[in-house]
Amino acid sequence: MRTMTSKTEDQKVVEYRKKLEEHESEQVQAKAEIAGRFDAKALAESTRKTHVLVDPDLGEIRYGLLSQSEFADLHLETVQNDVEKAERVIHAMLQKADPSLTWEDYQAIPFDVRGALTIVMSQLFTRFLHVQQRIGSQPVPKPKSLAT
Repeated sequence: MRTMTSKTEDQKVVEYRKKLEEHESEQVQAKAEIAGRFDAKALAESTRKTHVLVDPDLGEIRYGLLSQSEFADLHLETVQNDVEKAERVIHAMLQKADPSLTWEDYQAIPFDVRGALTIVMSQLFTRFLHVQQRIGSQPVPKPKSLAT
C-alpha cells in the first residue's frame, strides 16, 4: 500500500515532467523559429530576459543567457581547469537571474547539486562545453598510441 508521501512525490514527479516537456517544446519551437530566420534583435533580447528551466531533481532553475561581452568578462582563458570554466559560466548565468548570488555562495552549493546543475545546463545548451572549451582551452595532444 502506498503512503500519502509517495503519492505526493509521484504527483510532483508527474508535474515536473509535464513542465519539463512544456519547456522542451517551447525550446524546440523557439529554435525552429530562429532556424527559419536570423533575428539579431530577438537574440540580443534573449540575453536580457530571465529564463526558467524546471528540473525534476533540482526544481526551478532561473538563469540568464550571457552576451558575448559578459562571456568575455569571465576571462576563461586564464582558467586552466575545464570544470571550473563550466562552473564560472553557470555561476554567471545564475547570477543574471539573481544578482545577489556571489561566487562564494555558488561554491557553497553541495558538490552533488553543482554536478547535477552542470549536467542539466550542459544538456540544455548542447554546444555549451564545446564552445567554452574552444574559446578558453588549449587543445590537449593525443597520446602517440592514439594519434593517427
